Amino acid sequence: MARDQVDMTPIETREELIAWFEAGSKPKSQFRIGTEHEKFVFTVEGHNPVPYDGSRSIRALLEGMQHLLGWEPIIENGNIIGLFDVTSGGAISLEPGGQFELSGAPLETVHQTCSELMAHLAQVKEIARPLGIGFLGLGMTPNWSRAEIPMMPKGRYRIMTARSASGHVATPPALTTGPPLAAPSCSRRPCSAPAPAGGRPRRPVPPAARRSDRNCASSTAGARLR
Repeated sequence: MARDQVDMTPIETREELIAWFEAGSKPKSQFRIGTEHEKFVFTVEGHNPVPYDGSRSIRALLEGMQHLLGWEPIIENGNIIGLFDVTSGGAISLEPGGQFELSGAPLETVHQTCSELMAHLAQVKEIARPLGIGFLGLGMTPNWSRAEIPMMPKGRYRIMTARSASGHVATPPALTTGPPLAAPSCSRRPCSAPAPAGGRPRRPVPPAARRSDRNCASSTAGARLR
């Protein structure tokens, strides 16, 4: 989601869940296409995962992109965890293991989304090159172990990882029997929940009703109606 923030008010009844989905209904004339493009971040020297902090880091990438684009920073507990374009509605966010994601603006044609993605890749490479950082557009990392991958400083990722690993929440089998949340994977998400007319939803779908990223994963770029 664009601002990487949610309303933590629990959805407690079937009626509330139905109402949440109904709030995202919109006429066909308002349908738009949005790109979600995730990529692994690695050090050019050594091909290692990039930590959140340090001179060569995810934080440095985000701060560089903020200075280049002038987008609004998304801050959690003093850490920059994303960027938001208040004009177009596009965003840059982080996946659990530092995967760098473009969450594109709602656009009318795939040609517009293609232009947006190409511009994003040129911009992020401009910032990454002096840092000695590169990007890998694959669905899985070729050789990193889970232990090598840093966890991003986002509260919901720490909670989700701990709870899915302990089995205390009703998660899909891909989460309970497979790798933990900071898995070495990138995905597309055509299964994103619909957005209300006034913007993206802020109330989280209960885990039992939500498909995991790994259930949606098939490539590093995808398009969705929203």
